[in-house]
Amino acid sequence: MIKGQTIREVRFRDGYIIPRGDTLLINWTDAKARPGEVEILHRDKLLQGRAATSLAWIGLTISEGELEVALSDGTCETPAGNPVEPDGIDSEGNPSWLRIHGLI
Repeated sequence: MIKGQTIREVRFRDGYIIPRGDTLLINWTDAKARPGEVEILHRDKLLQGRAATSLAWIGLTISEGELEVALSDGTCETPAGNPVEPDGIDSEGNPSWLRIHGLI
């Protein structure tokens, strides 16, 4: 699970708004089978979303260059900053960036 504050306002198609600076909890229900999908807890509302997009809302991203290095390096970080194998999941249940982006 990743916790962070939104760096910008997030608006949903149904009209729901997450204000800038609000706290989000981002959790993978199945990091192995569906690393690109997360649950987002905002206040008392549980939302579904894409992992890379949701993490970007709290300022966690990875560049294409960093992804290329991870592909050739044999190690990769998770959004929590933990080193794992490229297809790995850390002890907190967070998949590698390569898994999140569907490259592994």
